[in-house]
Amino acid sequence: MENKKPKGMFVSLGGAPAPIIKSLNHHKPDYICFLVSEQTKKDIETVMQKLEYRPIHHDWITTPAAESLSETFKVIYNGLGDILSKWGVGYEDLIVDYTGGTKTMSASIVLATIERISRYSYVGGTERTKEGVGIVIDGKERMLFSDNPWNEMAVMKKKEVNLLFNHGRYTTALDAVRKIIPMVTPDVKPFYEWAADAIEGYELWDIFSHRDALNRIGKSLNKLEPYAMPMERGEGIKEMIITMKKNKGFLDALVNDKERQNEYKVFDLLANARRRANENRYDDAVARLYRAIEAYAQFKLESKYGIKTSDVKSAEIPEDLKEEYIKKYRDENDERIRLPLYASYALLKNKGDEASIRFFQQYETALKKLLDTRNSSILAHGFVSVKEETFKNMYDAILSFTDMKESNLPEFPKFML
Repeated sequence: MENKKPKGMFVSLGGAPAPIIKSLNHHKPDYICFLVSEQTKKDIETVMQKLEYRPIHHDWITTPAAESLSETFKVIYNGLGDILSKWGVGYEDLIVDYTGGTKTMSASIVLATIERISRYSYVGGTERTKEGVGIVIDGKERMLFSDNPWNEMAVMKKKEVNLLFNHGRYTTALDAVRKIIPMVTPDVKPFYEWAADAIEGYELWDIFSHRDALNRIGKSLNKLEPYAMPMERGEGIKEMIITMKKNKGFLDALVNDKERQNEYKVFDLLANARRRANENRYDDAVARLYRAIEAYAQFKLESKYGIKTSDVKSAEIPEDLKEEYIKKYRDENDERIRLPLYASYALLKNKGDEASIRFFQQYETALKKLLDTRNSSILAHGFVSVKEETFKNMYDAILSFTDMKESNLPEFPKFML
C-alpha cells in the first residue's frame, strides 16, 4: 500500500523543514497541502524551493493556535475537504505526514483525518540533537511508514456493525461496513466485502425483495466459509454459516417452490412482524400480522381449491354465498370478484376448512377486537398507537388458528464479526 504514489499529501510543517522535504521528495505528490502556524507559514517557500520535482499546486491551512487541539482540529476538518475538491483528489489518494509542527499539530492532523485516511508517514532519524531527544539532525532523516491504523480501528467498528445489525438497523450497518472497505489493506478487505454482501442480503430480505436477497446471501456464503477456521472469531462465524444456510434454503423455497411458496410467504410475514416488534415498532408489526392473516387465507384457497381471491370465478362460489359475494365484492369496472379477509375465511369455512373454523372460533372471542384495533392504528385508518399486548395477542392467535409452528419461522443470524 505504501508503494502507491499519492496524488496529494497533507503535511504538518514546523520549524525544521528538512524532514518534510525528505518526505515530499520521497512520495512526489502532485498536490501538497501544508498545515502551518502563523510562525511557520514562511517556511513553505523554503520547502518548495528544495523539492527535487515540481508539484502541480500547493495550498496551506493555517491554525490560529498551534497549541490548541480543538482549534487546530477544527480548521483542518472544515478546510481540507474544500482543498481536495479544488484539486480533484479523493481522500483515498491522499497520504498524511504528521512529522512537523507542534505535538498538538501532529495530533490534530491525525485526529481530523483518521476517519477518511488509511495512509500515514513519519520521518524519523538515526541521530537527534540534545543527546538524542531533540529534533532530527539534517541529513540523518529516515522514512518511516505507519501500519494502516484502520486494520485495528476496524476491530472496534465491527462491534458497532454487530450492534446495528442485531438491532435491525441494516441500512446503517451496511453504511458502516462500506466505510471500512476502502480503508483497510487488501489482505483484510475480502472479509469486510463478505460482511457487506451479507448485510445487504438481509436488508433486501427485510423489505421483501426475496429473489435479490437470495442471490446476495448465496454470494456472501461463498465468501464466508474460508473465515470459519480455528481462530478467535471462528465459532461465531460457524454459527452464522449454519443460520445463513438455513435462511438460504428458506428463501430458495419461497422464491422457487411454486407449490409451497405462498405458505413460506406467510411464515416470512410473521417473522418480519416479530422483528418489528423486537424493535418496539408495534404498528408496523401488527400491519404485517394483518397481511399474514390475509395471505394465509389466500394460500389455503389457492393451494387446496385453486381459487385466487383477486379473481374469484362465479362458478367457484357455493350457491348459498354466490348472491351475497357477487353483490358485495364484484368490481364494477372489470367485473372481477375480489374477496377481503373476512369473506375469504367465510368461503374456506363453507368448504369445511379446519383452520377457518378455528379462525371464527377465535374471531368472536379475541380476533375481532384485535383486528378492530389494527384498523384504528395510524398505519391503517385511524390515529391510535398499537400496544405491545395487542401485537402479542394477535401473533399468538395467528399461530393458534393456522397451526403454524414458531420454530418454522426464519430467524436472521446474530452477527458476530
